[in-house]
Amino acid sequence: MSIANDTLSKIDEPLIMSRKEYNRFKILKILNKHGPQRFKDLERLAGKSPRGLNLMLKDLLSQKRIAKIIHEGHQAYEITDNGTKKYKILEFIYHKRTEMLEDGGQYHNDYSKQNLSVISTYYPWGIEDDLILDKTMIDANPITKDTAIAVNEFLFEKICDDVKNKKIKLDKTKHGSVILELSIDYPELIKSIERNSLEKYKKVTKEELDICENMDNGTAYDEERRLIHQYREGKITYAKFKKHLKAFLKTIGAEDVRHPDEFVTHHRFWNVNQCGQEKADHYKQTQRYKTGILSSQDKS
Repeated sequence: MSIANDTLSKIDEPLIMSRKEYNRFKILKILNKHGPQRFKDLERLAGKSPRGLNLMLKDLLSQKRIAKIIHEGHQAYEITDNGTKKYKILEFIYHKRTEMLEDGGQYHNDYSKQNLSVISTYYPWGIEDDLILDKTMIDANPITKDTAIAVNEFLFEKICDDVKNKKIKLDKTKHGSVILELSIDYPELIKSIERNSLEKYKKVTKEELDICENMDNGTAYDEERRLIHQYREGKITYAKFKKHLKAFLKTIGAEDVRHPDEFVTHHRFWNVNQCGQEKADHYKQTQRYKTGILSSQDKS
């Protein structure tokens, strides 16, 4: 574990969870990583006694973090959406930070020194930024202290605006802390800078939003994916993107109703048993459509 030279306080085991929390976190981690598991497999992977494991599973079941299912002909346990959310929170807040430091990462307390600077003038501040870097990021930290100060001041000014505009109400009787987590995925950050993601996000079109929603729902057609990819790669203009998309959707027809369970993920072939042969043929026909190759007049 490495503590930066400019840290104001030492930490020995930052954000370590209790043993009870860790044991349940370990079960969620196994199920999240390996999928549904039988009791005996969980017993082996978690290294717990049958009695101890049984108590943990009962606790997680009552919290709806996991569920009992039949998997490959045997009773098994799988992580629920609720459990996945809980696992991700625990993994980031507790485990990830500790792993980063134990693997040679670096911790900076009051990184920007904005809090120290303000209170040294005997004015209250109330905002402090801590920074944790992976070992590999120590020499590639993308956040300068000036940037951290700017974030501090921006946050303070926005809270003041919200108070002034009565969006929030301050309560002097309350005592506690608030943590706002900002995590940077460095490779993704580089991609977003190269593709100017923020500016493009602010200008995203209705057509793009519709396709993104269909992709989230698992109901996007291959042609929709192809068109949005071409547009975002700069291979076609917005006018052509909109024109070709409109033409493609016209070939599908207004009667088309998308059902996620009627699509096979990614490949998007109709499930004949659910939809019938006629709809399956209709879908495959539309998938052959390429603007300028198969027109709506050619489609029988």
